[in-house]
Amino acid sequence: MTTLELSRPAAEPTDAVGLVVDEKTLRKNLRFAFANFYTVVQELLQNARRAGATQIDVEYDRETKRLVVSDDGCGLTDFSILLRYAASGWSDEVASSDLPFGMGFLAAVYAAKEVLVVSGQRRLRFDSAALLEGASFPVTAADHPVQGTRLELLDVSLQDADTVLESIARGYAVPINYNGRKLTRAHAADFDGRSFHPTTVGLISIPPTNPISELYVYLQGLLVYQDGTYWRNESRATVVHLDASKWRGKFPDRDKCIDEALMVSAVKQAIHCLCEERLADLKASLAPAEFCVQAYDLARSLCRLEVFNDVDVAPALLHTERRHVLRRRRPRGRCVHAGTVRVGSASRHRVRRQRLPGLVRRLHRAGDHAAVRVDAGVQAGRESAHDGTG
Repeated sequence: MTTLELSRPAAEPTDAVGLVVDEKTLRKNLRFAFANFYTVVQELLQNARRAGATQIDVEYDRETKRLVVSDDGCGLTDFSILLRYAASGWSDEVASSDLPFGMGFLAAVYAAKEVLVVSGQRRLRFDSAALLEGASFPVTAADHPVQGTRLELLDVSLQDADTVLESIARGYAVPINYNGRKLTRAHAADFDGRSFHPTTVGLISIPPTNPISELYVYLQGLLVYQDGTYWRNESRATVVHLDASKWRGKFPDRDKCIDEALMVSAVKQAIHCLCEERLADLKASLAPAEFCVQAYDLARSLCRLEVFNDVDVAPALLHTERRHVLRRRRPRGRCVHAGTVRVGSASRHRVRRQRLPGLVRRLHRAGDHAAVRVDAGVQAGRESAHDGTG
């Protein structure tokens, strides 16, 4: 029996390969990269800020699903930049400081059925579905010229728009009006009610009490990290605006920071250093009684109550607590109780011999004053077995 063998011609080896992009598929599927429709609002606000706007007006009609974002920035000179993938078109200064992705306006294409852009005396109107299929649209003269840029998006679904826009505006660098109402910017770097200090990670504003009980971290005006209670307490909020040249948001929504764990660690270290500086400044500039009043909460949050050891008055709040434990570290790094202040003449407590230098065991209360004078005759290193009062 004869067997017929068939052979295929060997494929010619390829000398070189490169990255090939299926542009049509990329245009259609990139919509799934954006987490939600609010990304379009954030990106349009970012474009306005980079354009040098001093005010942004946002209007949204739930019935017609019409979103309008207007700003008084420098406007557009080349409309084609809006529709280029990964090409931002910003100046070198903005590119180096903000590190734009060049994908922001595409969020508007995916979120809206139809988009109208008016800048200066020119306008561009396009249908999103047709644009994604490869259609081109002309740039024409504007019927109603504007100062800056005006974007109108049709058929955009935004649930809870009021709440979300208030959250976006809280730390934003540019004032925002929403449906004619000026939104509060309590966490903005230029807010009059806050004092920001430059640090290694960026600008930080800390409260007079616990500096990390409410922590809000912003990057380019957008919230990227939050750590605190559900009920926001602005008086206890620590606000951080990261240096955009050192930290970068995740593509494409910028709602998280790249290397978040590293960022949080660096932020908390910078907060601790800033609080230590504030504590030292308060001690050097205030009278002892005033220092006790203003520095007690901060010192306690830092576990630094020993700063009161060389002060001849002590915080009256120590009298209202049953026991407060001071700590110190042994050479091996283990944290042990360094001493105990027991309040109340009738209470008994055995005080450990390991105690911080100058720890006061007996405090005489002087009425309801915020600071009380220390009985200098009682030394911190003595054990009063016959006294019985801790």
